[in-house]
Amino acid sequence: MESALERIRNANAQGLIVTTCVYPYSYWATYLYNRRFDAGWQERYGISYGDLRVVGSSERLTAQSFARYRKSSKLVAVPDGLMPLDKTIDLALKEPFCMIGSDGGIQFETRANSHPRGAGCFATAIRHALDIKMPLEQMLEKVTSLPSSVVRSAMKGRGVLEDGAIADLTVFDEATIRGNATVENPNQFSSGIELVMVNGKIVFREGKLAAKSGVGIKA
Repeated sequence: MESALERIRNANAQGLIVTTCVYPYSYWATYLYNRRFDAGWQERYGISYGDLRVVGSSERLTAQSFARYRKSSKLVAVPDGLMPLDKTIDLALKEPFCMIGSDGGIQFETRANSHPRGAGCFATAIRHALDIKMPLEQMLEKVTSLPSSVVRSAMKGRGVLEDGAIADLTVFDEATIRGNATVENPNQFSSGIELVMVNGKIVFREGKLAAKSGVGIKA
């Protein structure tokens, strides 16, 4: 991680504009057909079949199920702690050019096979910032105005609180906010989020989605 960050620092010092993003989890998940699982993966990562978990269930793999699922689109997660936060994510978060990115989505299924970051990324990031005594305003910048400044055209008028900006707002309690999504159940709502507005309309309130497709309901 430090080597990668140093390269970005050097590039920015030379006048380039280079950013990066991280998600606040100490494990990754990917599809079994990915080349990460080509021959030798056990030695590369120091893990074996039983360490791999099928996301959206409590199932752990065996040599037989690994071979079977390798031909499908199953997403599996590696053991928690394979990417220690203090040696990876926390180093990146110290950099002003690093923002938070979920790099994931949500499957609206009973047994969703998607990384928990799809549902819990940003609440988890804010909770982590508070836990490591990172200034809250610094983390909020990394989930709002910094991404907006990078994706300028698509995010015009978003990511900031000011007159004339688009009213995308999230009201949360910093004492209770945390991501609840897990490998076994990746589609859980986060705690501590009281209200979400998109385009000035309420889309989430009191633990429930208020409407689909951002239509919203009256406050």
